[in-house]
Parts: sequence; structure tokens; C-alpha cells
Amino acid sequence: MSQSERDVVQSGAASGAGFDIHGVVGIDVAPGTPGESQLRDMLAPFLGKSVASRWISVSEEILPVSGQSHAEDAYRFTENSLYLPADRVQIIETAEGYQIRGSGELLTAVIPLLDRLCVQEETAMIHAAVVDFRGSGVLLPAWGE
Repeated sequence: MSQSERDVVQSGAASGAGFDIHGVVGIDVAPGTPGESQLRDMLAPFLGKSVASRWISVSEEILPVSGQSHAEDAYRFTENSLYLPADRVQIIETAEGYQIRGSGELLTAVIPLLDRLCVQEETAMIHAAVVDFRGSGVLLPAWGE
């Protein structure tokens, strides 16, 4: 077990978390946010404080947004926000990145927005695995969709 994985196991479930994605994007997860443990598990190697200029903040509290257009009951939006009532997820674009809020499944909102911020900073995420044997490795790219 790596040190970052031990940190995830030892950290309390309601402590919040911060992640530094190679100094390119920071992610701040508020204490008690749904999916916090899932984010800790998936992003364990990046656990720690970030000084990145691009950010994603993740929390449970939905903010009131005035002037939202309604697309029946499916979603509500403004120029810089989207609310999906069925999923209980709100996304707000900020100058630094995004706020992802809600009591629903938040990971599915975090990952594509993390990818977007990385690409804007000329960095790409690759879905792959590495096999290491005696100091040599093989990169195994995953299938795309």
C-alpha cells in the first residue's frame, strides 16, 4: 500500500480533502460532501495541498442562482451554471474553474471538468495502466468510448 493510499485509509470520512493534479488543477472537497470517500480513493496519489491556478471545488450545498432558464423539469441553466434536479447536481463556472455542488453522484461531474481544465492548461489525462517488472514497464492504454 502506498503512502497516499495509507493517508486515504487513515483520514476520517468527514474531514474534507484537497488534491493537486500535477500542479495544474487543484481540487478542494468540503467535509461531509457525498462522494468524498470515492474521490479520495480515485485521486489518492494526488492527495495534498495545491497551488494551481485552476480549481474545482466540490461541496454538498446547492447555491441559489437567479435568472435560471428552465428546460421543463430536466435542467435549469444560466450562462455559467447548470442544475440537474434529478441528479441533485449543480455546476457553476468560475474564473478559476468550477464549483460542483449537490447531494447526488458528484464524481461523474468532477472527472470531465477536471479533464477540461487540464486540456485548457495543455495537459491531457490518459486512461491507461502500467505494468512494471524489474524497473521496466509497459503502458496499456484503455479503450476509448
